[in-house]
Amino acid sequence: MTMSRAAHPVPAVVPLLAWRELHELDALKAERRALMGRLEAMRPCSHRRIVLQADLERLTARIIAAELALKGGRS
Repeated sequence: MTMSRAAHPVPAVVPLLAWRELHELDALKAERRALMGRLEAMRPCSHRRIVLQADLERLTARIIAAELALKGGRS
């Protein structure tokens, strides 16, 4: 019997080597959570809510791009 290496998968990025990128990603996610909280408190058709929803979309796109960059994808 041989042991498979699938039991201990190697991460795509070693956290120690990408700590700045991981820290920035955590900050973006925290900003996104805060923005979602602000959106929940607003009236559905308010102008400010529409602006914040656009900000949320841009922020989400940045988070996805950062995650892809960390995994070795293209940004």
